[in-house]
Amino acid sequence: MAKPKSLGRRFVKGVSGNPLGAKIHNKELKELRRLTAEEFVDLGTVLLDATILDIKEIVSNPKSKSLRVWVSTIIMNGIKKGDARSLNEILDRLIGKQKTEVELSGNKANPIMIQHSTLTEEQIDEKIRLLLEETNQD
Repeated sequence: MAKPKSLGRRFVKGVSGNPLGAKIHNKELKELRRLTAEEFVDLGTVLLDATILDIKEIVSNPKSKSLRVWVSTIIMNGIKKGDARSLNEILDRLIGKQKTEVELSGNKANPIMIQHSTLTEEQIDEKIRLLLEETNQD
């Protein structure tokens, strides 16, 4: 069996692996990364309490901070399209996602009982028939 060719040295000593340097970062992304949860809540409170005219003013004002413009634009686009997803995303970020819980319980008179037993198919069919009869009588 032939010996595989060696790749040699992958990195040359003293030569940068990234001669062009770090990538130029998007200004808005930098601002978003620095944004604390408290600042985002403050911004969200202002924008969610604002009128449509207030939001339009933020978008059209060249002195508005980019994050305010960005979130205001998302809100305006959601309003124009009738799309609640953008509002849901903002609210999820502000107050957190709502937990969905499913409670499995019967009424207090007839709680759901889980029994671990081995039943024949005929016995299972009979129990299902009896349960269906009970529900039809209610």
